[in-house]
Amino acid sequence: MAEVSFEKAQLAIRLKTARSRAGISPAEAAMAVGMKPKAFYHWESGHATPDIFKLKTLARLYGMTLDEVVTGESDWPLAGVSLAKIQRLDQADKVRLETAILLAAATIQLDVVNMQSKQASL
Repeated sequence: MAEVSFEKAQLAIRLKTARSRAGISPAEAAMAVGMKPKAFYHWESGHATPDIFKLKTLARLYGMTLDEVVTGESDWPLAGVSLAKIQRLDQADKVRLETAILLAAATIQLDVVNMQSKQASL
C-alpha cells in the first residue's frame, strides 16, 4: 500500500477518535454517508480522504463542527487555543489550565442546579 502523508494520518486519527467517542460503529458511520464499511475503513486508516460533503455529514453525525473534524480544534472550552498550543505548555501551565477548566465546569454545574432549584420552587 502507498505511504500515508502526515496530514492524511492526522485526519484519519481524528475521524476514528470522533466516531469512537460518539459511540458509532464503522458500519453505522459508513451507512450514514452512503458507502460500504470497507471503503470507510480507508478513511480511518489514512489511505483515502472523504470529500467535503461526506466530512460535513460525519461531523453532524459525531456531534462536532466541520472545523473540529478537519483541524482537531474546537471553540469549546478553549476558544482560540489549539491542541498544538496546549501540547506545548509546560507541566505547571497544563495543571493551571486543567484547574481552570474544572472550575468552569463546576461553575456551570452549580448554575444548572441553581436554575433547577428556582424552577422547582415556582
